[in-house]
Amino acid sequence: MKSLSKVCDAADWFDPEMVEIIQNELHETPYFHRKQWEFAMIFRALRQNGLLQPDKTGLSMGGGTERVLYAIAKHVRQLIVTDLYEANTSWDCARTDDPSQLIRENAPFPVDLQNIRAMRMTCVNLILLIIPSIFTLSRGGAHWRIR
Repeated sequence: MKSLSKVCDAADWFDPEMVEIIQNELHETPYFHRKQWEFAMIFRALRQNGLLQPDKTGLSMGGGTERVLYAIAKHVRQLIVTDLYEANTSWDCARTDDPSQLIRENAPFPVDLQNIRAMRMTCVNLILLIIPSIFTLSRGGAHWRIR
């Protein structure tokens, strides 16, 4: 198994597994961009650890409307996405009065949107979402958990 803890490396765009993830899961043409690499590595790590299964539930904290959310949602029972969703936020990926509608409207490719539950990241919501996890991946300020 290749190391998943590393800096962004251009050589990874020539790795057949990474190319397969980018093309078939993220539904993009491979191009040199840090974010595409991060999303492919997140997906790869979850897949290598057996966490992309129909009986799994995932939690994304600070996920906005990122493409990788939709890729993960195709493989799990439910993905709960939280962010600072507010109508007046400076982040366009979280600017909304209705987080569920924002997630539905920004799907970059066909996916069963019933698998994605979007919520505002408030203390009350986060306390209610505390779940035991066996795996955590961190990307910048975003955190991914699957149980």
